[in-house]
Amino acid sequence: MVSSLVSLISKKIIKPSILTPPTKISHQLSFVDQVIMNLHMYYPYAGRLNKDNGNYVDCNDMGVVLSHIHVHCPMSQIFRQP
Repeated sequence: MVSSLVSLISKKIIKPSILTPPTKISHQLSFVDQVIMNLHMYYPYAGRLNKDNGNYVDCNDMGVVLSHIHVHCPMSQIFRQP
């Protein structure tokens, strides 16, 4: 898909409505989660992957970026059968 076919309508950060309890600041990832991270981009809902050691999520309540985009092509072109 050509990037000119995609238009960014709006972009904002959505933060959790309740702060993470201090006892749950770090969330250890399982082996399956580590494999999934290599298969696609993964953005945790209320934190960020630790940059030094990607084996856990730093639950810092930073939220996630919500992007509203418009793709200028028919859905059939995006979901074409192989």
